[in-house]
Amino acid sequence: MTKIINPRGLRKHFINCFIIICLSLFFSADLRGAVIPVTPVDNIQTVINGANSGDTIQFGAGTYTQEFEIVSKNLNLVGAGIGNTIIFSPATVNLLNSFTYTGPSGPTTYVPIIMVENATVNISALTVDGDNQGSPPGPDRRFTGIGYHNAGGIISTVHVTNIQDNNYPIGYQEGYGILVANDTGTNTVTVQGNTIDNFQKTGILTIGPGLTFTVSGNTVTGNTPFSPANANGIELFDGATGLIHNNTVTNMIGSTTSSVGILAFDAVGLTISDNTVNNNDEGIYCFDVGDNLTISGNTCNTNNDAGITVANPDILTIVTTTITDNIVTDNVNSGIYLMSNLNDIYQMANNQFINGAAGLIVQGNTITGPVVTMNADSFTGTTGYYIQEITAPNDIWPSTSNVSFDGLVSGHITFAEFNQILTKIFDKHNDATLGLVLDYIIPLPPILININPPFGPPTGGGTLLINGANFISSNTLVFFGAVPATNVVVHSDNTVSVTIPPGTGTVDVRVVTPFGTTPIVIAGQYTYITTPTAPLPPSNFRGTLKKNKFLNKTEFGLTATWDPSPTVDVVSYVIFKNGNAVERISAGSPLIFVACLNSKSSVSSYTIVATDSSGQNSIPIPLIIR
Repeated sequence: MTKIINPRGLRKHFINCFIIICLSLFFSADLRGAVIPVTPVDNIQTVINGANSGDTIQFGAGTYTQEFEIVSKNLNLVGAGIGNTIIFSPATVNLLNSFTYTGPSGPTTYVPIIMVENATVNISALTVDGDNQGSPPGPDRRFTGIGYHNAGGIISTVHVTNIQDNNYPIGYQEGYGILVANDTGTNTVTVQGNTIDNFQKTGILTIGPGLTFTVSGNTVTGNTPFSPANANGIELFDGATGLIHNNTVTNMIGSTTSSVGILAFDAVGLTISDNTVNNNDEGIYCFDVGDNLTISGNTCNTNNDAGITVANPDILTIVTTTITDNIVTDNVNSGIYLMSNLNDIYQMANNQFINGAAGLIVQGNTITGPVVTMNADSFTGTTGYYIQEITAPNDIWPSTSNVSFDGLVSGHITFAEFNQILTKIFDKHNDATLGLVLDYIIPLPPILININPPFGPPTGGGTLLINGANFISSNTLVFFGAVPATNVVVHSDNTVSVTIPPGTGTVDVRVVTPFGTTPIVIAGQYTYITTPTAPLPPSNFRGTLKKNKFLNKTEFGLTATWDPSPTVDVVSYVIFKNGNAVERISAGSPLIFVACLNSKSSVSSYTIVATDSSGQNSIPIPLIIR
């Protein structure tokens, strides 16, 4: 059925739709806010003062030699790209464009080029250049590129540079690239994908209780050879909490004291993951951070002190720290340094200690100290001690954990290998004062339960999986009969994979460690299967035709013979007509085939194959008439 709308109703319908669409556009535009384009000749502070919350200020390309503040107004600042839109510090920084942070560490005044206070502001796609101007003279005033105070938002794809003052002496607390400070209420800030360099004090700083942050994907480069005291790449403290992920921090090197790639202290619930922190005085340094700190997946190479340090000397309750999957290479003093005055818990797994003077250093006092568990951590090429204890009374790890020392796996080593490891552990083991670091146990001989697959071609080359127990050792081998397998990979104490060597027949697969050889079991037998060879065909498949006429009907009598196949296990011959089997003749019978044909030409449709005892057929041979 078709519904008919009269013209007047149709016009009314269109008018109503038009009104709805117009109202929708009006309200949606109001919610989105206006886009306000600006150029370098505009006074940005005047534009901000006249803007409404929700508006976007679109900066055109060019250099804006201005500073400005956004207070209690939610805005978006969008540039034309890094290096295209440049917010350049005036020669005289306006002290009025500042705020004082009064958090747990005490009042500090920051003087930003772009200041955001009590608002949610997103800033993207521009450069902030401090021109090395520094703050106006006065006590504890700190020059800053972008400063957020009790504010939230996203700072992304921004380049902040030259935030320093070369007129002040080395060690002056001056020059912060991006600063987020919170001393009232709660706020959330994301700092992602930015580049910060040529700063005097800190590249990215997040501070204050009530602040939750994500700092990810940023590149922070220290200002070497300009060497301020305590210059840090990414820094957080005073109760801030959040995620520091996938950043690259390099060249934080001081002249008189240690500078740090990523520094955290007096913060809570932090995750520091997947960062690259290379060529600094200290790599990652966490001081009195508190419970539930996670340090995971970071690469910390060629730092002048430790790759990763966690020190909790002043925390009065036992805290737990998780340290996993980090790679610490060629750090001058140690790969990882752990220190506490209580029995704080450090859970370590899958960390790689490569080269460097020392691997893991653990420090407590004579009564309490870190309680460290390790599993699947590895030490390679350490020139000094693998593990060094300093007045640490607790066990470092359970003796059965799989910790690797230059290929020697703890708990799965011979007594000679055990003593070899002890030469690079301080202080050895079973010390009443320093605690148990490594204990020797007698490993069990390996057990083979089954293999998969149990058969394959004589050429070998495939992968075989072996299931069983007690496979981990410092020298695990696998044999197929007397032939060693290659590419032996011990995945766990229960699983080994190998590349199958060439062979023939059925052989016993056996796993060999320094502690024994697996017994021969039926489930461990491997059979090399040779692909059956097709039999040779018969020869001289030939036939004769005899024409017969009966009344008005003519027929042809076919008699075919052949010479037998030379293959010894041929059991029969199969005659095919047009691809269909029409008769099977035993190899022990007279080799004769007789058929009646309607036409002489149909002889060409016959073929014969030889069939062996495994059911393999030879190639077909056509019938030829003599």
